[in-house]
Amino acid sequence: MASAIKGMVSKNKIRYRSDGFDLDLSYISRNIIAMGFPADTIERFYRNPINDVVRFFETKHKDRYRIYNLCAERQRRYDTSKFQCRVNESFTFQDHNPPPFEILKPFCEDVHKWLSQDKNNVIAIHCKAGKGRTGVMICAYLIHAGECNITDETGSTFKITGADKALEYYGRHRTHDMKGVTIPSQKRYVYYYEELVKKGLDYKATSLRLMSIDLTTIPNVNSGQFVLICEIIQLPKQKLKTFEIEVKKSLKLLNYTIPDELVFRGDIKIEFFIKRQLSKEKLFQFCFNTFFIKSSDEMTDCVIGTNHLNDIQRNTTNNHSLHTTIINGCSNGQIYSNGRRPHDRKSGKEIYLVLSKDQLDKAYKDKQNRIFSSDFKVRLTFTKPIQSYSPSSEMMRSNDTVDNDSDDNESDNETDDDEDYSDFDEDSGERSSGYPQQ
Repeated sequence: MASAIKGMVSKNKIRYRSDGFDLDLSYISRNIIAMGFPADTIERFYRNPINDVVRFFETKHKDRYRIYNLCAERQRRYDTSKFQCRVNESFTFQDHNPPPFEILKPFCEDVHKWLSQDKNNVIAIHCKAGKGRTGVMICAYLIHAGECNITDETGSTFKITGADKALEYYGRHRTHDMKGVTIPSQKRYVYYYEELVKKGLDYKATSLRLMSIDLTTIPNVNSGQFVLICEIIQLPKQKLKTFEIEVKKSLKLLNYTIPDELVFRGDIKIEFFIKRQLSKEKLFQFCFNTFFIKSSDEMTDCVIGTNHLNDIQRNTTNNHSLHTTIINGCSNGQIYSNGRRPHDRKSGKEIYLVLSKDQLDKAYKDKQNRIFSSDFKVRLTFTKPIQSYSPSSEMMRSNDTVDNDSDDNESDNETDDDEDYSDFDEDSGERSSGYPQQ
């Protein structure tokens, strides 16, 4: 019975069932392990019992292992002395989010240093479910290690040449259905890290001014006219601005001009909600890092074709195709610039970030297009501030934070923290009775 329950909780993940162990744990390579949270409360009955995890490492990799706990949630702490104090808790971040970009390189360097000290050294990485957050960090390390042949536990080798290969390799070795890292924003940061490594970039938080937000079609929320709430958050959870946007029934697309000067930098999350009478209901969200949104003066390589760009522009409200330079594309979103300057002359040239439906957290799971049309896109218009970055006094005074400690309201039935918290069934597209508690 206990084994069956654990199997139901671990869902599509590959379990380690050998030598008397039954753990939500997978060898991604010979010396890289992904696993679920080692629990010592009632969760031990359906997650990894911490004592079994201790026994596994003390038996299989005694004195040669290091564990990385990625959980930022307050409840996700345990007695590290059980593991001979071999647990690193320096690289934590919130559930359903990408990591702060600035921790990726130090994390990879720390892992590489440990693995390079002895060929028998291993690392084990976990979040709560040991899939999404864990996968982002493992994929980043695979990229960091370079174009190398990774040897798995069977002795097979696999050449990791970039983000696509890393994500595919991780999905194959962690899950039965290749669905390893699935949340678009988390995947985006894997591609960001590939760009940093391959181009030898020196990361530095870059300031951008947000000018407008466009939606190419209006979500079908079955309520005619409604109020759309847009929240802009500096990760991990500093709320910068909240906008309420009235969406009239006859509207076919949305073009919202930011009313105040809004400058930010680094890791940003934008969330969209439907305003209800006593609550709000999340529609979708996405995260990005401002460093990777560059103007044509800073980056000139073209990676998406003109036909695709024209398709983007047909679905946006401002068409400047004659003056557009394509900057970047693929899973990071499409980035392009038209060389225009805003009327107030306080900023540089306009830069656009376009994210299609499959690049938006939560929206990408609407396979049947019940709420989002197949051609739904979000376009953000930015400029680079001419003056140096300085948060507005309103932002500096704000103490608003977003509570991302998902375990505070966690249901025992909500078992996979790193699956996108969507009310869409991934296969059928049907809506469930409500949103899972986070």
